[in-house]
Amino acid sequence: MMLLLSILLLSPMTTTAGHSDERALVDFRAKITTNYGVLASWNSSTSYCSWEGVTCGRRRRVVALDLHSHGLMGTISPAIGNLTFLRALNLSFNSLHGGIPPNIGSLRRLWYLDLRDNSLVGAIPSNISRCTSLKILVIADNQKLQGSIPAEIGNMPMLTALELYNNSITGTIPPSLGNLSRLAVLSLKGNHLHTTLVPSALYQQPLRTATAFTVQPVIFESNRLTGTIPMSLTNLSSLQTFDISSNEFTGVVPSALGKLQYLQWFTLDANLLHANNEQEWGFLTSLTNCSRLQVLSIGWNRFAGKLPSSVANLSTSIQLLRIRRNNIAGVIPSGIGNLIGLQQLILGENLLTGAIPVSIGKLTQMIKLYLGLNNFSGTIPSSIGNLSDLFALGINSNNMEGSIPPSFGNLKKLIALDLSSNHLRGSIPNEIMNLTSISAYLVLSDNLLEGLLPFEVGNLINLEQLALSGNQLSGKIPDTISNCIVLEILLMDGNSFQGNIPPAFKNMKGLAVLNLTSNKLNGSIPGELGSITNLEELYLAHNNLSGEIPELFGNSTSLIRLDLSFNNLQGEVPKEGVFKNLTGLSIVGNKGLCGGIPQLHLQRCPNSAARKNKKAMPMALRIAVPAVGAILVLFSGLALAVFLCKRSQATTTKEQQPPPFIEIDLPMVSYNELLKATDGFSEANLLGKGRYGSVYRGNVENQGIVVVVAVKILKKKVEMEHSPWNKG
Repeated sequence: MMLLLSILLLSPMTTTAGHSDERALVDFRAKITTNYGVLASWNSSTSYCSWEGVTCGRRRRVVALDLHSHGLMGTISPAIGNLTFLRALNLSFNSLHGGIPPNIGSLRRLWYLDLRDNSLVGAIPSNISRCTSLKILVIADNQKLQGSIPAEIGNMPMLTALELYNNSITGTIPPSLGNLSRLAVLSLKGNHLHTTLVPSALYQQPLRTATAFTVQPVIFESNRLTGTIPMSLTNLSSLQTFDISSNEFTGVVPSALGKLQYLQWFTLDANLLHANNEQEWGFLTSLTNCSRLQVLSIGWNRFAGKLPSSVANLSTSIQLLRIRRNNIAGVIPSGIGNLIGLQQLILGENLLTGAIPVSIGKLTQMIKLYLGLNNFSGTIPSSIGNLSDLFALGINSNNMEGSIPPSFGNLKKLIALDLSSNHLRGSIPNEIMNLTSISAYLVLSDNLLEGLLPFEVGNLINLEQLALSGNQLSGKIPDTISNCIVLEILLMDGNSFQGNIPPAFKNMKGLAVLNLTSNKLNGSIPGELGSITNLEELYLAHNNLSGEIPELFGNSTSLIRLDLSFNNLQGEVPKEGVFKNLTGLSIVGNKGLCGGIPQLHLQRCPNSAARKNKKAMPMALRIAVPAVGAILVLFSGLALAVFLCKRSQATTTKEQQPPPFIEIDLPMVSYNELLKATDGFSEANLLGKGRYGSVYRGNVENQGIVVVVAVKILKKKVEMEHSPWNKG
């Protein structure tokens, strides 16, 4: 009887509570908008426990609401706080806006909350700390979320993961976070935090391994944190990830890091840390005891002194070693080849000297090798050709000598190669030009390379940037270069290339920068260059180019910089396009140029009006002008002969004297007058056609007297059927 009574009493209460959850879900739905219909199942025709993303427990109470990545828009309803049996709430990867409702603090049973990657604003409500069962709190990637980190979060005893990265949170890190004795994951990167010291309590907690999470502790990246790294850091015996990059930490790095046996990721990039002697470099030697270390990155700091030889004794599991942009001297130890798991070795922008170790060729898993901007000398090891997975190689701005190893032809996955600013000699190996994988850039400029540019350059069909400037290359530029149809930047200045500019450049529609300055090129500038639709910068200075500037250059809408200085160009300078702006134009050292905009201060072109008309007239009319001149001279001669003959007859007999002869001075007829006289050489004035040309009738007026003339336009043999100018 008592059991039955209990059941009867329990049923109405459960039903009433269930209706409360349903009402809370309906109110939540009322604040949500979506274009995907993903909440179409949320209607009265089905039980709320079967609605999309809803999970109910045994008493039909909602225990989980998971709507991540559903394209939800709108705001989070305060009614969410009425789901008092909720254990997990996941609204991540949506487009929710508005604030986080304070009512969320009513969810005392909640242990998982994920609101990442939305557009939430305002501050994190302090009463979220009332969720005393919460273990995982993720409110990240809401870049308009502001305010400070609530100090009350330090009162959440069960919290194991706190991820607040990539927001706009300001203020300091609350010391109360040091009370989170179970905290395993802490990520605060990408905010605007600032402090004079990271609370030491954070380093004194025995942070545990967080194998269930993708983000590991401790991450303060990209804030404004200052101060020194506390020595107590080494007490975090289970620490796996330590990332304080892009802050303003100073001082030296604690030396006893070898205690961190679980350490996998150690990043100090972009701070103000330093090391100048063996003692201060002790942290790196200590890290050789961390057998699980995979990432060591200490670039963009103030580390100096000699690179410790112990770097070669780091764990063989290390994949990234980055010490870029410091003031580190010394040599790379030959034992570097022992780091067989290394995939990226970034030592550029330091003061390193000596030879590049041959043992680097043992690092067969290497995908990125950057040694540029140092003082390395000697020859480039041919063993680098063994790194068959390499996709980026930079040894630029050193003192390397010798030739480019032909073994580089084995780097079939290479997409970027920079060997510029060294003392490399010899020719460019054909093997490099056969690396069709190179797509980002091939930079060999500022060396002592000589010989011809291999015609195999046409194999680089995916290449975007090619720089060969400042070498001793000679010969003609091969036409095959036009096969590089995606090329955007081509720098060939400062060599001894000869001959004409290949007209085939017109096929390289994507070209944005072309520099052929300071070579021995001759001939005229191909007008087709002006038809390269994306050409922005063209440098042809210090050559032996002649002829006129192609009109297409003035018509180009993309060209913003043009240097034609110190050639033998002549004729009128265009006034449109790049020629209207002196900032991007240089044409000095061409004595035959005239016209252009007044700011160029060039002499006026002779008969500029006639030149313009000449450019505007058809080809047939251009040929007619010299023919018309010859015909007028012929008419003048015939008239003079008739006059003299009749005068002679008049002196013989007065009886036969003809009527008085009216003397007419035959004028010099301009082309414009002749064009007007024949009505533009219209068909109405055509008198006839012959094998050698056409004859037109015209009326020329002189001193009030109209003279009828016949104008013959001769055909010229140079007007060939297959002339390139006749091709559309």
